[in-house]
Amino acid sequence: LVPGRITVDDMIGLGKMAKPVEERSVLGHFIGWPRPPHPSVMPPEQCQNSSCPLNVRSVLLAKKGDEMLHVDVDVPYVESFMGLTSSLFCFVPRGKSAWSSRFFQTFFAGCIPVLLNDRYEQRMSE
Repeated sequence: LVPGRITVDDMIGLGKMAKPVEERSVLGHFIGWPRPPHPSVMPPEQCQNSSCPLNVRSVLLAKKGDEMLHVDVDVPYVESFMGLTSSLFCFVPRGKSAWSSRFFQTFFAGCIPVLLNDRYEQRMSE
């Protein structure tokens, strides 16, 4: 089962675009918005930017411009897919829910997911 935000076309497209490991030129990938940690971790107002190591998204976004990483705030969908399929590792911080469509995209892109959430709940784990 995959989240509703990933279409069958996305799954097929990512699989077709995925490069073999030896051809991947990017070490890590993250496209997303800066957001404080989930309230279950700590009050968001206590951790607003990259100076707080628990604000994983801001810490990742502070790496924008590093030539070994594909990191940005908002890009066209196709560019995000290019980053996913050209990277060895894909960073998966917690999203608005305990699971994330980003986690599933990594598999279809052939990217190794790096879970940045010590309270990750697998979907349908009951």
